Amino acid sequence: MPLIVNFHPHIEDKFASDLSKLYHPDTAFPSLQPSAIETLNTLLESPDYRYYSGIFNSKLVAGALTLCCEGLTNFDFLCVREATRRRGVGSTLLNEMKRFEAARHTVALSCAIEESDQQAQAFLRANGFHSHSEQPDPTKLQFICELDEL
Repeated sequence: MPLIVNFHPHIEDKFASDLSKLYHPDTAFPSLQPSAIETLNTLLESPDYRYYSGIFNSKLVAGALTLCCEGLTNFDFLCVREATRRRGVGSTLLNEMKRFEAARHTVALSCAIEESDQQAQAFLRANGFHSHSEQPDPTKLQFICELDEL
């Protein structure tokens, strides 16, 4: 069964259990605690936000939150459940995010990651991102992927 990627203007309660497994307290996303679904749905009240999900066998196994502003979409909280990592799930999610964002005339997709996170840097580079020349946050690295080529 293939991974189904879509975006949500609101996250349904049926995904609450999956979200708690995806963004459990040990992840790098403490700002989504104690309730990821409530936090994400509050953000999704703005039309500038989208939550992309990767669904496999009716279970949410990957997700990312995007914020679009003036042709640039930034994403955060990209996470793949541990049991489904190293199977192309994250790359598929990113590719579909690129496709959906290019369709709404976004010119680039970007994210900021911890400078010490070598694994995330390698993942982003393998998926067509490069380090941006301007780094607005000195504690993080900004990575960007231009979408006009898609």
